[in-house]
Amino acid sequence: ISNGWDRRRVKRCAKFLNVTMEELAARSCIRAWVLKGWMKKDRVPPYVALLFYLQEQAELEARYD
Repeated sequence: ISNGWDRRRVKRCAKFLNVTMEELAARSCIRAWVLKGWMKKDRVPPYVALLFYLQEQAELEARYD
């Protein structure tokens, strides 16, 4: 899951969930400044990628089930 979870992919996730980067961090129990640091490095840790992926899946289920 973490392959491809770079800055662009995280931004796409936030847009899909219709939240800001700060809101995405908050709903993932991550401090906004920590997420911004990962974004500057252009890579998020695998456990964060999993959190974002699970949120996307939950949103998909809510929209289309």
